[in-house]
Amino acid sequence: MNVQLFLLVVLALIVLTLALAVPVQAAEKDLSKGGKILLLGDSILDSHQGNARVENVMQKQFTVMKPGVKFEVVNLARGGMWIGPADPGAAQGISKPLFDSPTTGWYFEVLKRCPKADAIVILFGGNDSKVYPPEEFYKKLSDLCDRLAKDYPQAKIFLATGMCLDPRHSGGYWIQPSQVKGFKQGDNRNAYLLPYYVRTRELAKMRGFALADLCERVQAETKADNWDLRMRSDNTLDASKDAEHPGDMGWFSNIHANYKGTAVIADLLVKAILGMDPLKTFPKADSAK
Repeated sequence: MNVQLFLLVVLALIVLTLALAVPVQAAEKDLSKGGKILLLGDSILDSHQGNARVENVMQKQFTVMKPGVKFEVVNLARGGMWIGPADPGAAQGISKPLFDSPTTGWYFEVLKRCPKADAIVILFGGNDSKVYPPEEFYKKLSDLCDRLAKDYPQAKIFLATGMCLDPRHSGGYWIQPSQVKGFKQGDNRNAYLLPYYVRTRELAKMRGFALADLCERVQAETKADNWDLRMRSDNTLDASKDAEHPGDMGWFSNIHANYKGTAVIADLLVKAILGMDPLKTFPKADSAK
């Protein structure tokens, strides 16, 4: 075998090895014709009860926007969840990770409860930000997408950013230990979470995944004076007690969506899944109840 032929054979073997190492997704279903939607994430997708839960608000909106088309939204997000596996150290305000180890954890329960899906929405970052830095979050999110591409080869993956705060209606944020280099304790929480959202956007762009940019949508809503989208600090779902807290910026610092915020999240996800522009319109969000 001459040298040139030998090099061609080696090159071909390298290309074949790389191709086998990358999960290959089957043809995606046309989601405008319906399908099963799996939600994975944290408490941003796991709030409220009954008809006010985001999956039920989404079901209602699918019915309005696509009458006669069957959609099923399966919400297996869990409050306090992060991707893992990792040692959480002294992190506060988190629960179990999606992966306790590479072979154990809630992820494997998800596979049992929802073995097939046509679309998967992934919204992590808020609790991950308490456990590891943005660069490690990027790798774990990428690894999760690889697992999902293997276990749900026909599913279209949607990466979602999380909620953000209206700086005019929120106080400072303190976290120990901080996972974000350069974050100044007491700054707005947006500054702490943004590096995780940036990594989500980067991964979506690099891997060709669809992006449901909730952070950008909430910022646009806020700019349009539709800022009242979040619970208050005692988990109050509306503004009924605001008058009791004049000048109390901390009263507004809960990042979780209230009923109006849940309506915005549902609108964003439904439009993204149907291939519409989820940032184009900003209607005043009515109660999801």
